[in-house]
Amino acid sequence: MATKTIKAETTTLTNNPAILGTYSGKCCDAAVFNNNDMKLDRELFEKLIDSEEYKDAMAHGYYIGFLGHPEDPNCQDFKNACIVMRDMEIKANDEIYGTFDLINTPVGQIVKTFKDAGVEFGISIRGAGDVDAEGNVDPDTFVFRGFDLVAFPAYNDAVPEFLEIAASSDPKYKKIKIAIDNNLIATSGSDFHNKDEIRPEIGFVNE
Repeated sequence: MATKTIKAETTTLTNNPAILGTYSGKCCDAAVFNNNDMKLDRELFEKLIDSEEYKDAMAHGYYIGFLGHPEDPNCQDFKNACIVMRDMEIKANDEIYGTFDLINTPVGQIVKTFKDAGVEFGISIRGAGDVDAEGNVDPDTFVFRGFDLVAFPAYNDAVPEFLEIAASSDPKYKKIKIAIDNNLIATSGSDFHNKDEIRPEIGFVNE
């Protein structure tokens, strides 16, 4: 069966200071019951992706995620947010894959610090809907509100890969940095001895 995919209109840019990096990978598995003894099947995700609400929310970047699940699935307290969903697709094997920008918020910076320390966060769906006696979530009543970064995800292998976006690793920015450093040396003359002392003031990270 062909892959279903919906992409947001916005595109991740490597020179966007609001984005620290991108998480990408498996989020759910529509073929199995998860660790909470619930099953979100393929029909649920197909109806979700085909809905006008989903398409509109993706276009506007409304699927904003948190570090840990908030108590209210409809939480709008975005000071605690850290990711924005940019893409979701259903694979032929019924696995659900997604792409998420890690945003440069205070919580996003906390996530990045944990990542640098070796923590591999999982990802978990957030929403609400009716569940039958067997644990199947009703596609007609399910309300999707996004994904959140978590420890101990509902699917053990729902641990997306992280790709860091950093100006210091972009060759274009290295060239700009070198050009500015050389210009500072040329214009400062003998009064300029240590370029690293001035670099933080112009927004570049020491290598």
